[in-house]
Amino acid sequence: MTDFPGLDDVDWGSMGHAYGTAEDVPDMLRRMASGDPGERGKAFSEFYGAVHHQGDVYESTVAAVPFLIHALRDPAARDKDDLMALLASVGGVDIEDLHMVHDNVGYYEQVLEGSDPLTGGGDVARVVPPAEVLAGEDGDRPGFAEIIERNLQNGNTYARAAIAVAEGRPEYVRLLADPDPAIRETACMAAVAGVPDAETTAALLERLHEDEHPVVAESAATLLGIVAVRSRPEETAPIADGLAEAAVRNASPSVRMRAFTELMRRFPGRPSPLDTDAILDLVAGVRAEEVPPLQGDGDRSYYHRVLLTLVDYALDGRIDERWALLERLLERPDLESAVRTLTMVRELVEGWRGDHCALIARALDFLGAEDDDEEAVKVAVEAARVVITAGPVAAPLADAIGDVLESSDGGAVLEAATDLWAEIGDPRAPEIIEEMLDVEHWAEFALMKAQSMGAAGVDLGPALQEFLAARLAEEEPEYEAVKDAVRAVTAVGADASAAVPFLLAQEPGREVFELFGLIGAGAREAAPVLAGHMADGELPAWGPPLAANAYWLITGDPEPVLQVLARVIAERGACLDDALETAQLMGAAAAPLADLVRACVENPAEVRWRSWAVENRSRAAQALWAVTGDTEAGLAALLAAWNEQPSADIAEAFEQMGTAAAPAAPLLRRELAQWRRANLRRGVAIRVGDRHPDFRAARTDEELREACTRALAAIEG
Repeated sequence: MTDFPGLDDVDWGSMGHAYGTAEDVPDMLRRMASGDPGERGKAFSEFYGAVHHQGDVYESTVAAVPFLIHALRDPAARDKDDLMALLASVGGVDIEDLHMVHDNVGYYEQVLEGSDPLTGGGDVARVVPPAEVLAGEDGDRPGFAEIIERNLQNGNTYARAAIAVAEGRPEYVRLLADPDPAIRETACMAAVAGVPDAETTAALLERLHEDEHPVVAESAATLLGIVAVRSRPEETAPIADGLAEAAVRNASPSVRMRAFTELMRRFPGRPSPLDTDAILDLVAGVRAEEVPPLQGDGDRSYYHRVLLTLVDYALDGRIDERWALLERLLERPDLESAVRTLTMVRELVEGWRGDHCALIARALDFLGAEDDDEEAVKVAVEAARVVITAGPVAAPLADAIGDVLESSDGGAVLEAATDLWAEIGDPRAPEIIEEMLDVEHWAEFALMKAQSMGAAGVDLGPALQEFLAARLAEEEPEYEAVKDAVRAVTAVGADASAAVPFLLAQEPGREVFELFGLIGAGAREAAPVLAGHMADGELPAWGPPLAANAYWLITGDPEPVLQVLARVIAERGACLDDALETAQLMGAAAAPLADLVRACVENPAEVRWRSWAVENRSRAAQALWAVTGDTEAGLAALLAAWNEQPSADIAEAFEQMGTAAAPAAPLLRRELAQWRRANLRRGVAIRVGDRHPDFRAARTDEELREACTRALAAIEG
């Protein structure tokens, strides 16, 4: 059993873990080095469950690292692969992230822009890049070493853990030559923790080229990709060359594939060593290869099913190459392949910018082939999803989809055509939407498309009002139907005041208040009720600020609204964003709130979820500009908010500022130069195949691009 000098000298009682004091950590460490396999397994489980709970790193986790490394150095140590897997995980490298079955596109973007997905991401950032990482030009951004150093200065436990684990790197590198492939793989993982060095890079390249076990070499390829984005560009040439060589020369198709995808993903400027035919041949080779299982990685069936999607994702900004691959796949005659390929086309349109009309046009060929065959229906539905996802991107095909609709009576093509025409304000949409209102199966869809048309659907006003009146006249009106009808009527600019008595009879809630606000002055009957809710202490916290929003939209009377907003903003509670949004809407009428709004910009509220914090800061910046008109303060706040999360709303504020927003011009140009849509740059970790379509993603991103273009034009005069 390993001896642990100094273990009892550590003040474990002053530290904690997921379940309380860390006084039990020494016992866990000793049992992890026990001669009893069962006892070791229990101790590892306890450590993961408490000291490294769900990937968290506590002070006690950092303090345990030197003792884990000490145990690994013991020549008699058992379970060295488990020890290094644990050390790697504490240092920010999890084995699950190496098996390439996750849709980690946005996750990888965080690496490319300076933060590190293997040590943080999602809502709660772990190793956090400084603000200028996302603001400056590429050459000005700090590298991984600088980011780690800044986080060390802030006492960040994840950064400290990465550096602590890296102290064992000589031992990990030595174990890369161990006869046991499981030990070699986990040694590769542990060696990557911390700031990369040339010796580790060379050792991983050796594993990539010479390891006899494909899984070890695959992991080495993935880890080299991580090392590449953690290194300065001038230090990465050996990695790019090594991956390129392995992609064409390694004996294992699986290793060649992993090297190829890492090369494409991590080196976007590097030419592809494989053309479309070679890629498809390699995919077939991977699926046919029998890879010996390692670390529970025996079943590769799921990986094989999603392999083409993973290859497509890896090609990333090489849009021409992705188009060529998808065009070739669409030539395959079987319907099952067509569904998979159309899904890939949809995800390309959803997540990446570009002129995708040629591929969308190919989808139209499948859209018109709907018949009674179940597989053909699946193909048509997926083709419709391509068009619906594309939204305004498919505008040049508006007439083409009309031709398909004339020759087909399938529901999928009708849905796709109506969706596209409504989205772009095509005059063919209102007639179809009006007809759909009379068909129960289509009514809900028709109301949504009327909302999409907005002012372009003004001619739908009478039909929508008639539909709303019919719903209200029912013996027991259905709330959802009335709600959707009110949204549609108000979206096209018609009067929905007929719904006010019905809404007043409903329980007060977010949606009811929002509907009153949409109806506007026509809902004046609801104003006294809303005034009561603004002062109602019985409602949840969201009640008063949302009632105030509706009251303002109905009456335009600022005085009672300002009282509610002042209290909510001062409290910095969960409904802060709602209050700031109303202040922004009020503009100069909310001038008495200027100091409170400014304080939200200068000293943002502490909230648990990072996404909420980003939204609050962005909203506060927009509100400050709207309320005060103070260009200098407003611009500084908006620039800071943009650096965290670009949005069309902020771009519109830059547009309103005109030439005064000149410092925003480089950021706007940079946004327009991105090949990934904004939604794909916010970090996802979803299994490929489990991801649900986001039919609004491309539309929202196109709105952002249009807003950026307008803002640049206003800035440049």
